[in-house]
Amino acid sequence: MKSFLKSLILLSLSLSAHSLELRPGDILLIELRCYSCSIIADETGSRFSHSGVVLGKQGNETFVAQALGRVHVTTLSNFKSQKVKSTSLLVLRPKNFSPSENLMEVFSRDWSGIPFDSNYTWDDEKLYCSEFVAKFLESFMGPVFPPKPLDFSRNWDYWSSVLNPVPQGEPGNSPGDFERSSEVEVIGEIF
Repeated sequence: MKSFLKSLILLSLSLSAHSLELRPGDILLIELRCYSCSIIADETGSRFSHSGVVLGKQGNETFVAQALGRVHVTTLSNFKSQKVKSTSLLVLRPKNFSPSENLMEVFSRDWSGIPFDSNYTWDDEKLYCSEFVAKFLESFMGPVFPPKPLDFSRNWDYWSSVLNPVPQGEPGNSPGDFERSSEVEVIGEIF
């Protein structure tokens, strides 16, 4: 019975995705198509390996900011095209989010073009995807998504071959941390 109810809830969330109204500040989580991304998902206990944040809408187009390459803006359709085929995009809404400034303007002024952080370090001038989302939203909400000690132990051999040094135990976050956060509510899924 529990399984049936859970399936019914997920179905209703996904069916409402077509009429889902995204809002500025919504966090979007996807399964990105890359080998490192599958390792990230495994390491963090989540199917999600990439995150972005909705900046707003202009005309019929919704814009999403992400740290993939440099921190930049893309359209929702381009963001969705990065995901693994036949998977859904999860929409999370931060609780009590009511920015006093236009997110697109703040992004353009303060965040656009920041280099990608391929070393996954929290306290430098570069940003990886979930670090960007947390710090960007923090500029409006305060520290509701604080970093926690990173753990690379499940896939140590891989990480030690691509990161020098591996930031084991250093502060950081992952897309899965948003998924598990009590500071967000699940709005739905988009296929």
